[in-house]
Amino acid sequence: MKRLIIAAFILFIVPALASESKPDKLISTKTITGEFVGFQEGDYLHAIVRTAKGEIIGFFTNGEECFLASNKDKKLIISYNMVKHYFPEGGDYFPASFITNIKTSDQKTTSWTKSTKDLSPENCGELITKYILDTVPEK
Repeated sequence: MKRLIIAAFILFIVPALASESKPDKLISTKTITGEFVGFQEGDYLHAIVRTAKGEIIGFFTNGEECFLASNKDKKLIISYNMVKHYFPEGGDYFPASFITNIKTSDQKTTSWTKSTKDLSPENCGELITKYILDTVPEK
């Protein structure tokens, strides 16, 4: 139950707070191929992905949590922005990676979230909680 409350907080309260912050400063846009491993909890929820080369990368998400959880261990193509993001907690800009799009061979996040109401971010707290990692895997 505690993890479900934390997941709900991260999904709804944190994005609302972030929207009041200063604009991001784009560093670069990248695309990788990899598999979703799980979520890391902290001040924010991070999606942990193992790339095709075996590298572990953590991403901030923009509502794709359910998509990631329902496609665990599948080959994903993830586009993301490397930015300098203002974090109010630190009072400054810090490097961060934010997912902008994810697709599999037959789905895209934009069409998936609109067509799958039962696994929309509002309805998938238990699915997200299922994949919260105790520790982040190493390469």
